[in-house]
Amino acid sequence: MRERTKWKWMMLVLSSGALGCWVLACQQTSAWAEQRVPPAAAATGLITHVFHTPDRPTKIVVVDPVQRRIAVYFVSLDSGQIQLKSVRNIAGDLALQEFNSDDPSPRDILNLQQRN
Repeated sequence: MRERTKWKWMMLVLSSGALGCWVLACQQTSAWAEQRVPPAAAATGLITHVFHTPDRPTKIVVVDPVQRRIAVYFVSLDSGQIQLKSVRNIAGDLALQEFNSDDPSPRDILNLQQRN
């Protein structure tokens, strides 16, 4: 089991590196308008999103739907260096019934609907 986890992380790093190289190659041929590249599912089941923003590092979001984790990487425009910015297990987030920082909360809206 431990060997399988090690293999998954190695595949994630290799996939991210290959994706970073692909992003750098595309930068030279594409216009730098804000755009979102459609998600791609690798053989490992990972989902990736690439966000290009002019004059800012390319952002790569990798989602592992099986382990319910999200990782965010920045790719430097100058050097192509890939930097891990954040990793989060979202299982707890998805277990919440509601989370809203402003009024009305989802529960308030539901209560209003039930009254009418």
